[in-house]
Amino acid sequence: MEKPSNQFENDEELRAGIIGLGHLSARKSYFPQLKRRLDELERLSSELRASEDRFRTIFDSINDAIFIHDINTGAILDVNKRMTEMFGYTREEAVTLSIEDISLGLPPYTQQDAVAYLKLAAQGQPQLFDWVARTKTGSTFRAEVNMRKAIINGVAYILVTVRDVTSRKQLEEQLNQARKMESIGRLAGGVAHDYNNMLAVIIGRVGLALKRLSSDDPVARNLNEVMKAAHRSADLTKQLLTFARRQETTPTVINVNDAVEKLVTMLNQLIGEAIDLEWMPSMDAWLVKIDPSQFDQIILNLVINARDAISDSGSIKVETDNACVDAEMCHSDFDCAPGNYVVISVADSGFGMDEETIKHIFEPFFTTKELGHGTGLGLATIYGIVKQHGGFINVTSELGNGSCFKIFLPQVNAEKSISATQEIPSTKGGGESILLVEDEQPVLDMVKEILENVGYHVTDCHSAKEALAYVAANSCRIDLLVTDVVMPEINGKIFYLQLRENYPKLKCLYMSGYPNNVLPRHGDEDELVNFIQKPFSSEVFLAKIREFLDSMSR
Repeated sequence: MEKPSNQFENDEELRAGIIGLGHLSARKSYFPQLKRRLDELERLSSELRASEDRFRTIFDSINDAIFIHDINTGAILDVNKRMTEMFGYTREEAVTLSIEDISLGLPPYTQQDAVAYLKLAAQGQPQLFDWVARTKTGSTFRAEVNMRKAIINGVAYILVTVRDVTSRKQLEEQLNQARKMESIGRLAGGVAHDYNNMLAVIIGRVGLALKRLSSDDPVARNLNEVMKAAHRSADLTKQLLTFARRQETTPTVINVNDAVEKLVTMLNQLIGEAIDLEWMPSMDAWLVKIDPSQFDQIILNLVINARDAISDSGSIKVETDNACVDAEMCHSDFDCAPGNYVVISVADSGFGMDEETIKHIFEPFFTTKELGHGTGLGLATIYGIVKQHGGFINVTSELGNGSCFKIFLPQVNAEKSISATQEIPSTKGGGESILLVEDEQPVLDMVKEILENVGYHVTDCHSAKEALAYVAANSCRIDLLVTDVVMPEINGKIFYLQLRENYPKLKCLYMSGYPNNVLPRHGDEDELVNFIQKPFSSEVFLAKIREFLDSMSR
């Protein structure tokens, strides 16, 4: 504000003028010009008080904590109201503090760095950095600090603003983690497509060879070992796809208490006699919809990890409960949605984990176990299964005090759980005509041989375009279409829809090492379609074929 031309130059002059004018006020009628001067002084005094009130109101209404420091000593001269709320000090206490009292030095920074930043700001170099601030009670929060030189009424100060960015940093970390998981998932899916095609050939060809050998043949024993290794490799790929949420599943309505109860005997055998297993089911646990084999995988992996976290003796507690999750709870979990959930908890008395370890436990191949003990895919697989079924995971742990994993799965409304078992149908063919489409020649040849060996008539094509051209040129009978999903030019889904224009009741069996989201989620496709994941054994594949064909005659 520009100084009025009639303002006195200093306080002494102002004081003397006011006293003098007070004596002269009785004689105002003789000195009208002095009356005007007195009124002007009163107006200026009122404006000054109003200006100070406005400044304090604005100063205290800012949502960031503000410190005003002496530019020479760095001492705190004044703070705003938000500072007292954020740090827990009164204004009187705040002006007695040093910068070390309200900051917590953490790598790569130290408390001495904060002092150095103050000095740089005093030299006219603005400073903006992240920090860990400490309150009066000793609690901490993540802060964004801005230091700069400021001129107030002609006097230089250091103005420091502190913003609490704890929630923002948590959301950024969760978003970065989600992006990293998605990238790893895409990589896993891309690898799985080609890898599963190769495994399909290995498993299929070994299976065909074993049928021609007696069980005591030395070559058969070697081939059986090859088959075991191929299946173990296939399991690893399935774990990667499950983590990436790209593994095809068959969700079923289950009662979690019944599902865990069936595993208790096996779990006791897994953990050994030195560890107590405490099973505490909720009396009224809600139902959930999940692939039963994947639910078993969640429980087994969690209990095995809990066992490995206990050095000698200890305890593992498995519990179920119901939970109503509200929006406030979801605010702290990036992937959480409000609703009703069934909670499965697995807690152990083991050595626990620090915060840095917890940040990485769901990443594929991250493990705290010794080399050769575990693949690092157990928790990553659990993460994928839970997310694929619309749930989320909460982990609490402390070094020396064990860990607790809570799996939240959405409640479903159903009258009863479904637990039916089906007999594997016959694998023999009855001369039916199958159109087989597969762009990988080794897989095409192998699947064709499997089908022809049991009595099917097979027309094989190397691409969807080739198959469409063949059908257009030949008036042929097609009892079943078996097609790969991911193919060049035309994918399996589009190809099937085009073929159905001429064969409206045609059934289709999709097969793929990784469908790459080409297929709709389970339950969205009509009853004429099904899916089998590569690699598969000839027995499972032929049983699926027979099941399809038999259902057409019903």
